[in-house]
Amino acid sequence: MAESKNCKGCSATVHQSFDEIRANMDEYTGTIDPDLRTDPALYKKRLLRCSSCAGLYYETTCRYCGCFVQMRALRRNLDCPNPEGSRWHEL
Repeated sequence: MAESKNCKGCSATVHQSFDEIRANMDEYTGTIDPDLRTDPALYKKRLLRCSSCAGLYYETTCRYCGCFVQMRALRRNLDCPNPEGSRWHEL
């Protein structure tokens, strides 16, 4: 059976522009307690790891959990959901 190219949370018919994602990100960021946010340097490292992951779809969406990686990486208490092991552990 061929592997589906769709993530858990969306299909190829569901896309948001980078401007829409940025607007959602700005709104979401405002709801996160500053004590729960990832340090800015670590956030950049997390996103760099995501950018080289085969599970990153549409340059924004994690195949394994369906979230926008920009939002997941921002939360200190969340980890990379890669089933082969977190790509963020050694950061």
